[in-house]
Amino acid sequence: MNNNTKYPILYSFRRCPYAIRTRMVIKSAKIVVELREIKLKDKPKDFLEISPKGTVPVLITNSGQVLEESLDIIYWALRINDPNNLLSEHNLSKKKIDELVKKKINSFSLELLPRITRAQSMDILSSQANLAGYKAVIESFANFEKAIPMM
Repeated sequence: MNNNTKYPILYSFRRCPYAIRTRMVIKSAKIVVELREIKLKDKPKDFLEISPKGTVPVLITNSGQVLEESLDIIYWALRINDPNNLLSEHNLSKKKIDELVKKKINSFSLELLPRITRAQSMDILSSQANLAGYKAVIESFANFEKAIPMM
């Protein structure tokens, strides 16, 4: 298979957790890909020719190599550019990551999520600010003898 496009092609589905983690790593690695969102109920014929099992994510590199597993795509991206040193000796090794995957444990770096309305419930800064407000009220009750209104 030869990829005649300028960028690698990533077939993805917006609600698939494996595709999401792949897209997050590709974005953090600052790699430009041609994103092709597919509907899993209506898979395109060219997608099924490339990946007969029909699952996402699937990446076609510029050399034409087809990667059908999210971890393979993640390692591909990090070998190209690992700005956060995710694969350094101080972080999880490939062996440890593979062990977590076998146990079906997913981890997401939530600080990489965009700060938009739809993702507000997952926004780290908003959550921390909310908790800090509750903590401040609890501490104020410990220091003052009068009632303190919560607004």
